[in-house]
Amino acid sequence: SVVGAALGSAALFMAFGTHAPSYVKTAFRKVRHDARDMVPLPFDIERARQEIADLEPAIRENIERLARAEVDVEHLDREIAKIRTNIETEKTAMVTLRDSLKTGEYRLAGHSRVAYTEEEVKNDLARRFDAYNHSKTTLAATEATYKAKQNEIVAFRKQLTTMMSQKKALTIKLDEIEARLR
Repeated sequence: SVVGAALGSAALFMAFGTHAPSYVKTAFRKVRHDARDMVPLPFDIERARQEIADLEPAIRENIERLARAEVDVEHLDREIAKIRTNIETEKTAMVTLRDSLKTGEYRLAGHSRVAYTEEEVKNDLARRFDAYNHSKTTLAATEATYKAKQNEIVAFRKQLTTMMSQKKALTIKLDEIEARLR
């Protein structure tokens, strides 16, 4: 087969010279065009309708995935705001506890009758510092997830736009075929 292909190529080159690839390409296009013209128009119409119908489930699924991702982003946005509020609350409480250690006044705001020991205040400060660090780590992870979901939304929208363009092109093609049939 390799020798046959080489001999065929050599014969084409000898017959047509450097224009041989152009002749071969034109011949293939002509054969393909003639084969396409042999397909009956009703069959072509049915094929175009089937292609459009095949796109519908994918478009619906993409719309659902887009909607779910948008809801997830809204949820993550609220969660990030809540975590930031918690971080600020912990920060304020830690500053207050640190100040109370400096002044030696171991009373919590609004609890003037309850006194705490220095050790209790230090333990509370350590616990709050751990919670603060955990909240910062959680915030970073949640923000990374938020960014990933936003990128996912962009990809879903782009994919949906592409699918809708394909559907529109197929619909136009179907209209052209039906016009030729008429």
